[in-house]
Amino acid sequence: MYPCPNGRNGADPSSFSLAAPYSSSHKRRRSQPAASPTAPAASTGRQSSEVLVMLLRFVSLVCVLFVSSLPAYCGSLWLPIKFKIMKIILGSQSKWRRSMLSAAGIVAEGMAADIDERAINPSSGDRATCDPTLLTVAIAKAKAEALLQRLPPGEDAILITADQVVWHEGRVREKPVSPAECHAYLQSYTRAPAQTVSSVVVTNARTRKQVHATDIAEQWFHAVPADVIDTVIAKGDIMECCGGFMIDEPLLAPYLGARTGTAESIMGLPVHLLPALIQAASEE
Repeated sequence: MYPCPNGRNGADPSSFSLAAPYSSSHKRRRSQPAASPTAPAASTGRQSSEVLVMLLRFVSLVCVLFVSSLPAYCGSLWLPIKFKIMKIILGSQSKWRRSMLSAAGIVAEGMAADIDERAINPSSGDRATCDPTLLTVAIAKAKAEALLQRLPPGEDAILITADQVVWHEGRVREKPVSPAECHAYLQSYTRAPAQTVSSVVVTNARTRKQVHATDIAEQWFHAVPADVIDTVIAKGDIMECCGGFMIDEPLLAPYLGARTGTAESIMGLPVHLLPALIQAASEE
């Protein structure tokens, strides 16, 4: 019912002017049902439900991303708290390994082992076809042995050494020895992936307790133009990379293909292995 001019509801005849008789149009308007007072509330309820669904989807996505990133970044969440008073030494000249360790929240001193890695062969046959896991573990242990001899006796420290090779079509690849070899390496990753085999050895310098683990990852490439390869080689860094490729080089980014494993593993230091290894080496 429509409100009357006198403030009351209802069709009070005294409230209408004689010059404007009560017509059929008034009846039509009166016969229309008044809007339900619950309609706005129902609309608001639907909007709230939609917002809630969107919020839940967003939270679920964040949770999935967080859980998927834990393997690569557990070192940054756990190591600095448990081992913040422990001296950690990284036995490597690699700027990439130092950077990854720092990104994981691990403060470490750097020492170079300065050994002839190519002279190490854990097999009695051709080094180029030997087991890449045995090879990388042997080299990482040799680095640790060389560095332990330079540390003071009884040094209370954890020593981290690592080594990586690329296994491709049944052969071991290390750093390219020439631009031509680097060219050939990069071009070959379109027909078979670069399989990185990265071994980490953690040694308790005081007790000499030593543990190790190996991680394997794969990186495919799309065809890289020769001029792009030339430009990347001229910059120099790729010649210091095992297998003659990089995943953090901007010029190569458009040509990166499928990948299995973590970026840290492909770059030479699978940091997700460190918490368990340091824990095991620290136990008496």
